[in-house]
Amino acid sequence: MEERPYDEIIDATCPSCRHAVPMDANVCPYCGYVIKPEVAKAAAPQKAPPQAAPAGAKLLTSKPVVGGVLVIVSGLIGIVTGLLFAALSGETEDLLQETYGPDIVSAVEGVLVACGVIWFIIGLIALIGGVFAIKRKKWGFAIVGAVLALLTVGPYFIGSILGLVGLILIAISKNEFS
Repeated sequence: MEERPYDEIIDATCPSCRHAVPMDANVCPYCGYVIKPEVAKAAAPQKAPPQAAPAGAKLLTSKPVVGGVLVIVSGLIGIVTGLLFAALSGETEDLLQETYGPDIVSAVEGVLVACGVIWFIIGLIALIGGVFAIKRKKWGFAIVGAVLALLTVGPYFIGSILGLVGLILIAISKNEFS
């Protein structure tokens, strides 16, 4: 160990006993007086307790978002189905004219247009309900949209299945809505 000059070793005197104290000492070696209290406290750091969620805070999950997306997809299927029904109404004239006559053709066209408009409106309401579910606003309207999403059917009943899963997810996450 290399020797240092006496000036570097002695930094100050102890305020309590007035003895010379080495520069790196936190406590006086003679009387035990704490010379550098901030260093003594820093030697034993204390961990802060983990922060708990405030008492009034809501636990947010992804259930309403996933349910809302499923209801939106189901609503889009309903809108497309409604537009297809309305478009098919013009094609029935060629198919049914010869077999059933003009009276039946006009009635079938009217029914197809009415079904198309109804499915379009149902799909639109389901779409809006899905948006409310994603925003976690107006739980009642989100439920109405999800229930109407059950009626969208679509190919292979995919619209109804998506609407059912979305309805379940939105229903069980009622306490996350404002």
